[in-house]
Amino acid sequence: MLIGITGKSAGGKNYVSEILEKRGWVVLDLDKICHALYTEKEKALKAVFGTTERKIISKAVFESAEKLKELENILYPALFEIIRTERLKAEEQGKIIAINGSLLHRATLDAECDYIIYVDATYEERLRRAMARDGISKDAFDARNASQKDVDFRDATYRAPLLIIDNNSLQLKGLDEAISIIESGQRIK
Repeated sequence: MLIGITGKSAGGKNYVSEILEKRGWVVLDLDKICHALYTEKEKALKAVFGTTERKIISKAVFESAEKLKELENILYPALFEIIRTERLKAEEQGKIIAINGSLLHRATLDAECDYIIYVDATYEERLRRAMARDGISKDAFDARNASQKDVDFRDATYRAPLLIIDNNSLQLKGLDEAISIIESGQRIK
């Protein structure tokens, strides 16, 4: 079973992923995988961005939809192959595998998922978290947030059943129910 974990930047995807890993799920962090691919795709990245420095590339893609698309075209084919390989391994072991990434919908990975766990938090809460975690300014966060406008479940149509987790507090409202639905194999529409 393949589960997507998504939501906007600083919404709490990594926190939910940690909880699921403790339950024995295999969780792939798509950001970390893509960062590791920077070495493998060095030549292509330098041709487009002039560097493989993640901070410089991140700034470019959060400021330009065109640059974001170019980065996705470089990284996604290898990323999809890694996901396929890891999914097969997890399924052979009888484990649930989850992929953690903001851009599941844009990358069409949501179509491969049995369920999507959408981790939701208010703009204000996500801004507070991002400034504390990443040390970024409000303007930098707003640029990042704007680049993810197609991530929000209120604006996007996901191609798998959606389980929404409210992460505006430490209680993660809805997570226990989502885990129960997934682990029991219950089907929802």
